[in-house]
Amino acid sequence: MDFGFLRWAPYKSEWFFIDLNSEQSIGKIVLTWEAAYGKALDIQVAAADSDLSSGSADWHIVHSLNRSLEPAQFTESITLDNSVDARYVRVLITDKGLPPYGPSLFEIEIYE
Repeated sequence: MDFGFLRWAPYKSEWFFIDLNSEQSIGKIVLTWEAAYGKALDIQVAAADSDLSSGSADWHIVHSLNRSLEPAQFTESITLDNSVDARYVRVLITDKGLPPYGPSLFEIEIYE
């Protein structure tokens, strides 16, 4: 599935989630960043009927990253160690790659 969009660039809240409309098997996520990328982030998932608020315990971390990216790496493919079934996928940015600017994500692709 490709749930691409033009650009996500938060200023205060530095997370977003995608509703896949039903439980899906997720094994790979591709992120395409602008120069202001998320240096450290968690990929989280939640099941249908979950509490989707920012501090909810229903979000489960399936992958964490803390790295520096060069321009050639602004599209990165993340393969999960184990596929997960989830309805919602959240990207939670915990550190910015180009402060003081907020992270800027051009596209996210979610695959089985």
